Amino acid sequence: MEPVFCLCYIRGCWAYFTTRALDKQWGDDWNDAPYEHNAGSPYRCRGSEFVDGQPAWLICKVAFESELETPEDAAGCNSEYSVENINKKKVPWLQHSRFTDTQDRQKIWAGATLDEFTKTIKALGGEVFAPTEAGDMDRDVLVALREVAIQFRQIINDYDMSEVVPRDALVRTAGVLGDLLFAIRDALAEPEK
Repeated sequence: MEPVFCLCYIRGCWAYFTTRALDKQWGDDWNDAPYEHNAGSPYRCRGSEFVDGQPAWLICKVAFESELETPEDAAGCNSEYSVENINKKKVPWLQHSRFTDTQDRQKIWAGATLDEFTKTIKALGGEVFAPTEAGDMDRDVLVALREVAIQFRQIINDYDMSEVVPRDALVRTAGVLGDLLFAIRDALAEPEK
């Protein structure tokens, strides 16, 4: 039987899914609010949690692109939620902006399966990209990607493009680039296999 991956955490353009029960899955400072300034990615299975040399549960990390907002996006600054609150379904991980003019306001809650997540994002015109692990990408590709992201972010910072591109789009793009740089930094920090 294939494991069922359920949504447990979102950071920028990265969504994390676990095969562990949501109330058992944890990460650094998941009980602190605002989650966007405190929480770390989900803990992975370690040491005594392995069964017959295999992890007792798995984490799957996917990149996605969508117009839906996280609680962080909706708050603008300092949401009132912790990951623990979000995973207890006090608020969805993703939803249409309150300013979106739509009768059918889509929401993606903690515990949504990877399949449900993917179908919802794609149905709304977004994209979900293949699962990524640090070992899946060649180190040279990560270094090159990091350099491109740094240069692009510098261009955004150096030039006033507000006449051509709405400021909120630039801020969002800079945020995605920042998330990409953090992900690349983390991947490069892991020892090569």
